Amino acid sequence: MSEFDRNENVISMRGELAIVKEEIERLRNLEDRLRYHERGIPYTNIEEKSKIQNQIRETRNYREEQEKTAFLLEKSLKVIMAAIPQLSGIEKKVFYLQRYSGKSLLEISEDLGYDYGYIRRLASQAKKKAEKTRQKQA
Repeated sequence: MSEFDRNENVISMRGELAIVKEEIERLRNLEDRLRYHERGIPYTNIEEKSKIQNQIRETRNYREEQEKTAFLLEKSLKVIMAAIPQLSGIEKKVFYLQRYSGKSLLEISEDLGYDYGYIRRLASQAKKKAEKTRQKQA
């Protein structure tokens, strides 16, 4: 297992992706059950049929949102996996802390004990390297 695979940010992204995929599967099953239930409702019971159709529509919309989230997480992980070998040790830390922990460059400089200007330069370099890697993948 590489250092990258052990990184807690990547692990948390993978965990989040697994949770989102489980939620997508749960929503698909729920949608199937609702459709099955809808077929058993007589057409004369318009109120009940409408209620179930609304539940199906809401479930489908939420599932589509979760699918978009999963797509973005997978895309982010691919970019990270490809970009990491291009980054130095401190660039990796700055990249993770900024992109995936949501910390500001000032917070990162304080946490790591480096000058703000140095951290800003590293963040810029890491961003450029990640962007080049992303463009190569596209």
